[in-house]
Amino acid sequence: MTDQKPILTGAEKALLAQLEQAGQAAGAGEFATAGLPTRRVESYHYSDLRSLLTKVPPLAVAADVAPGTESPAPYLSDAVCLEMINGRVFLRGSMPEGVNARKASGSVLSERDDALVRLNRGLAGEALYLQFDGRVGRTVLVSRHLSGDACHVVDGVDVIVAPGASGTLVEMFDS
Repeated sequence: MTDQKPILTGAEKALLAQLEQAGQAAGAGEFATAGLPTRRVESYHYSDLRSLLTKVPPLAVAADVAPGTESPAPYLSDAVCLEMINGRVFLRGSMPEGVNARKASGSVLSERDDALVRLNRGLAGEALYLQFDGRVGRTVLVSRHLSGDACHVVDGVDVIVAPGASGTLVEMFDS
């Protein structure tokens, strides 16, 4: 029996190189064997990612901008702002009572057997963990920015709401 590997597309080769650059040899090996999902994979039956994804921009590099001091959304001027710039988490100031925020390295996704989950786990740099305990009176704004040339960012936000807790969370993306 022969060991058959798919012929990788240009996009798959770029993703494979990014996994290797991120020091994810095991993930790169799995990706080289499986590639991107096609319609033959039941959970991707209606979205043949292998044929749809033709180009992959480089991963974002550390931004040369500092996090802002004001809320980027004037209509949320009273919100507590947590910024993610090019996939990096910036926590500043204190959180309102009932909110616990921390950053961690890696992905927030589970380890299920899925090509995109494996890519996220291999390429994610930082993640934001938010926990709401009790009633939170102020809005929490997670503001994500892309800075610099065309790129893609792999990060994550994991939100845990304790039983009986309540609050308002707004997530905003801009470039």
